[in-house]
Amino acid sequence: MQAFFPPVRITREVYDYLFIDVPSGNTRGLEYSIHSPEGEMLRKGCFRGLSTQLRLTHLPEGQYFLKLESGPEAYEEYQFVKRNPEQKR
Repeated sequence: MQAFFPPVRITREVYDYLFIDVPSGNTRGLEYSIHSPEGEMLRKGCFRGLSTQLRLTHLPEGQYFLKLESGPEAYEEYQFVKRNPEQKR
């Protein structure tokens, strides 16, 4: 049985910060992790409010995955692209 997972909004094209919003207001026990395309975990943490802003200036350009977990078997994955800030339009 899969547990309920709250709806989440994230930015899909990232320059310096990844923004994550949980509009339902239910972030209890919600954790995040960022992974490389090869599956290496690069960062992990917990939500401290309805919106989280992750500074990603240390990551090179490329594709990454955000994994949100609300329990051992309840998770969602999102893909995003890290861009060079000089390419911002």
